[in-house]
Amino acid sequence: MRNTIKNKKQAWWKVGCTAVAATGAAITLISIAVHLHLGNETKINKVDADKVQDVDVEGDNNKVGDTYNTYIENNYYLTDDDPSVPQETDTSEESSSVGFETETYVRLAGAADRTWRKSVEAKVGDQVEFRILYTNTSDKSQTGVAIKDILPSDLKYVAGSSVIKNSNHPNGAKIVQDALVDNGIRIGNYSKDANAYIYFTAEIVDENLSVGTNSLENWGQAGVGEITIQDFAEVIVVKE
Repeated sequence: MRNTIKNKKQAWWKVGCTAVAATGAAITLISIAVHLHLGNETKINKVDADKVQDVDVEGDNNKVGDTYNTYIENNYYLTDDDPSVPQETDTSEESSSVGFETETYVRLAGAADRTWRKSVEAKVGDQVEFRILYTNTSDKSQTGVAIKDILPSDLKYVAGSSVIKNSNHPNGAKIVQDALVDNGIRIGNYSKDANAYIYFTAEIVDENLSVGTNSLENWGQAGVGEITIQDFAEVIVVKE
């Protein structure tokens, strides 16, 4: 049985690491705040500021090839049209310690139930949709916010499926690059209480599935200043 979750509760840890010099936006990552399973460490590949891409978008009155200006300020709190099942742990203390928070949710693509959840059951060949939420919980603006996603081997990113939704793109705008699951994307500057949603689709494949119940954990990451944090949603696949 591979990667089966034994404890859904999470803890925060801060880990020192070598500084990476940021180019363009100020995202020099020196330390990492990490969500971990209690008693089961999950390693993090931090957002590398030298490799994060500024995004091009289309939609919301943008044309293909328009660069998403990372210096445009996002000013108000945006809500998603679809409901979410609350996370199982209180993140208020965690988010206040670093000044921002991130949440990752999942749902079956095309299902009648559009509720975002922390866990769904699916089978090989199904597609699932993920949503990564970043929120500025500090009293100051945060510049050059970066988002990255780390998919397990049995979840394959669907090319061209990434969408950003924030105060500058309230109806959603397609992200031209497929860099979210590679080195990550830079999504702009965010004032107090501002937020952004990143959506994308993945397909369940069988590369390393074990016979029995498999828990595929997908980790969404947000990077601001010297900090990267992450949160996961799981897809449960039973292989007979």
